[in-house]
Order: sequence, then structure tokens, then C-alpha cells
Amino acid sequence: KGQAYFAKTAEDARRIVGKIVGSKKSVVKAKSLTGEEIDLRRHLEELGNDVWETDLGELILQLRDEAPMHILSPSIHVPKEDVARLFSKLMSRDVPPDIELEVVAAREFLRQRYVQADIGISGANIVSAETGSMFIIENEGNARLSTGFPPIHIAVVGIEKLVPTLGESFKVAEVTWRFAQYTV
Repeated sequence: KGQAYFAKTAEDARRIVGKIVGSKKSVVKAKSLTGEEIDLRRHLEELGNDVWETDLGELILQLRDEAPMHILSPSIHVPKEDVARLFSKLMSRDVPPDIELEVVAAREFLRQRYVQADIGISGANIVSAETGSMFIIENEGNARLSTGFPPIHIAVVGIEKLVPTLGESFKVAEVTWRFAQYTV
């Protein structure tokens, strides 16, 4: 069962999500441009929650306390040596400056966050107004884990993602995943 809310402003959206989440919760967050635009993670942290970005690039930026550099590759500007230092400090172990090993370390670290999370937050590529069905297209697996493991899932999406019918939603989804390869 789901519940839809309409927020007119970023402040309204933060207030609604904050009320649902409460405080002292463990939250995993998959990439959501709307969540980024409204500074949702910081708001939830200010309420006393433990919030983790699960997209690898977003996690790196969270640890650096920086905004995304690029919409598709948010931490492309961060050298692997800096990532190794960040991860070594976070995980209290040596993580060498090797991208494959950094990915393995991040995966291991985040695995526990997924399992322990009280709430998962994500965006959605398309939402059917007719059924409430959400289409979440991903390539890392973090959105699936963020929405599937925690007992509560909150999707934060802009009104532009709303499509009238389920049939039209499938058409929009097909266009999205067919042409996603051309956005890199």
C-alpha cells in the first residue's frame, strides 16, 4: 500500500519526507535528482538520521561534502588516490588506489547499510498516475537494494515524471532505456 503526497516547494517536500522518516533512523538513498535539488540528505541528517548515499559517485561526494560535478558522473573529478584515502578513513582499513578494489570496498561497506536500513529513498524515472506504479531504471543495483531491503520506501520525484496511464508509462520507459546509452 502506498500514499502519495504533493509538495509545492522544496521546503514542503523536506517537511513531508522528514515527518515520514522521523529521527534516529538508518536511511539508504539511491540517486534522486529531485532529492539532490531539495538537499534532502542534509535535512534528514539535521533531524538526527544516519543517511547514506548508495550511488558510488554520490557516496564519494557525500564523504567530501561536495555537490555533483556532472549529472551522469557526479564525482568524475575526484582522483582514485583521493577516493582511496576517503574509503580507508571511513572503513578503518587500507583501501588501495585501484578503482576495482575501491568499488569492492564500497560494495562491502554499503551492503551492511542496506540490510540495517529502516528506510530507503529513491527517485523514479516514470510514475503511472493510473496505478501508482514506479519505473526505476538503474545500472548499479543500488536502487533495487535501497528500495527492496528496507521496510519503508520513499520515492521523491518531480511532477514531470508523472504519466497518465500504465500503458503510456511503459512507452516512456522503453524510450528511456533504449536511448540511455546515448547519454553517456
